[in-house]
Amino acid sequence: MVEWEEAVQVWSTIDFVDLEIDEVISDQYVESFGVAFENGVIFAGESEFGFPRDGRGFFASQGSLGSQVDVVFDTPIRAFAADHPGSFEYTLFSGDNLVFGPVTVGGGTSRFTGVISEIAFDRMRISDSDEFAVDDIRFGLVVPGPGATLLLAAGCSAIAPGRRRRI
Repeated sequence: MVEWEEAVQVWSTIDFVDLEIDEVISDQYVESFGVAFENGVIFAGESEFGFPRDGRGFFASQGSLGSQVDVVFDTPIRAFAADHPGSFEYTLFSGDNLVFGPVTVGGGTSRFTGVISEIAFDRMRISDSDEFAVDDIRFGLVVPGPGATLLLAAGCSAIAPGRRRRI
């Protein structure tokens, strides 16, 4: 997590604490953050496993067919991070073009996954064969240095309190 924060330096955070429990999430964050949640049924909640940062986050559950959500950004970004209990798979897109993935991350009850990409992306698909939960998400416009490749800062077993900055 610290590596991601040091590389990105300035990011926006959506923490979902402003939503009612079981509220369906779609376009609540378009005006304030330029982010929409599409292509799945997701709702705000509190996890029985506990969300690592603030106790609130979102769930995606579409039954036995698996679950997926597209996090769509109105401006291309290069960095994304999420705190999450459990695991999920993510794939990055620019328009309809695949940028990176799919990659499976997580396991356990308190995870951090951070991605920094040389190629800007405007959509991140998060999916799982069952259901998944995500706590805070963070995203920014970091421009990696020459020769930088995709950085995966996944697998942190404990999450320390972090700083939050709004763009």
